[in-house]
Amino acid sequence: MPNIPEGATVPQDRKTKTEGPSYEEVQIDVPNGVDDDGNPKTRKVPAKRVTVDGLTIDIQDRAASDYRVARLMSKARKGDGLAGVEVLDIMLGEQQHEAVAAKYTDDDGFVDSEKVAEFTVSMFEALNPNS
Repeated sequence: MPNIPEGATVPQDRKTKTEGPSYEEVQIDVPNGVDDDGNPKTRKVPAKRVTVDGLTIDIQDRAASDYRVARLMSKARKGDGLAGVEVLDIMLGEQQHEAVAAKYTDDDGFVDSEKVAEFTVSMFEALNPNS
């Protein structure tokens, strides 16, 4: 062990790892019309199962490259705060979008828009970990 002068800063060998956003590749069922008996049919599509802040959602791979998402992201970068709401509608669908809103709803029934915005940023970070 080397002699370290008193008061010198010593690097930490192991920092505690914090649990950040993550994703895994999955196949999910999406609606695909009805069969001859009127029962709903589904088909499998590639997706990413993303976990952010303890909430797990499925996002179709095609959703991130949807033209509407690109257009709305451009608006969001220019300061249109409501564009992010529409992005979540397209990428998550109504049911999962409502789950995000429910997660950040306080005791008085108000949804914390900053927390939803943080969720959205973390969701994109999970989808694009190398960017």
